[in-house]
Amino acid sequence: MDSSQLNWITNFIWGIADDVLRDLYVRGKYRDVILPMTVIRRLDAVLEPSKQAVLDMKANLDQVGIVDQRLALRQAAGQAFCNTSRFSLKDLLLRERSLWSLCRKPSPRVSRHRRPPGYRLR
Repeated sequence: MDSSQLNWITNFIWGIADDVLRDLYVRGKYRDVILPMTVIRRLDAVLEPSKQAVLDMKANLDQVGIVDQRLALRQAAGQAFCNTSRFSLKDLLLRERSLWSLCRKPSPRVSRHRRPPGYRLR
């Protein structure tokens, strides 16, 4: 990768930070969010093609009762690492609306007496 491509990618990522994180974080703290999320997304993208194979292998190993599954799962992923979570960052984007609607609903465990003043049910 030449420096012009690297500069473009860097500017693209920081542009997203300016647009999305502007009111959520102090500008100097962007790097505390952007770098980890960039690394996590990259790992997620590397593992995406083999995700289903890893999940299938995990289910088979669990069914048979094999405890040390690391080597088999890494081989299924075709990488030195693997992820056995059924979730991915792409899934989170698809579920964003339902997640927000869940966050806005009142918890059934919180009584009306414990709700903050001015709280309204939507």
